[in-house]
Amino acid sequence: WLPCVKNYRLTSNALVKAAKYDSASFYSLKALNLADTYFHESNKDEMFEKTDILINMADVSEKKGKYKEEVLHCKNALDLTLKTDSLAGLRIANIWNKTGIAYNNLEKSDSALLFSTNALDARTRLLGAEHIDVTESNFTIGKIYESKGEYDKALEYFQKALTRRIATLGEQHLDIAEIYN
Repeated sequence: WLPCVKNYRLTSNALVKAAKYDSASFYSLKALNLADTYFHESNKDEMFEKTDILINMADVSEKKGKYKEEVLHCKNALDLTLKTDSLAGLRIANIWNKTGIAYNNLEKSDSALLFSTNALDARTRLLGAEHIDVTESNFTIGKIYESKGEYDKALEYFQKALTRRIATLGEQHLDIAEIYN
């Protein structure tokens, strides 16, 4: 059943990228229902697959503008991951970052900053300050400050993200244009 669940989740991921959100939601739900039927909390691989399904569902909810559902899926993914992973893990940092984005979409900037700064701290500690995931956290925090109207702080984080992304990806990469914008 686990390979089938992965295939449903990966199909959903592809459909999100193709902007076919209703179909993506359909495959995410198929994956989650199958995982719920056969899932064992004692199996770490199964736990992480279910977490990945929940994050995928959060992505679908975000694209559909269903931000309360997005936050709920992130919380469920975080709760499930905390059962098997320590707070120091990269998986937790990634979920914290996604949760920060979800709260920012709900316009709950204090919660968004809490999760996003936790993600930034963990990613920096685990990956080093120059890693691309650290720049993603800086960019996320910049977006949160931008939505709060704190443009000086937003600019500070955007510039950190820009400097590191240029060093990693080069000046002509599409991600650079996003930050310039």
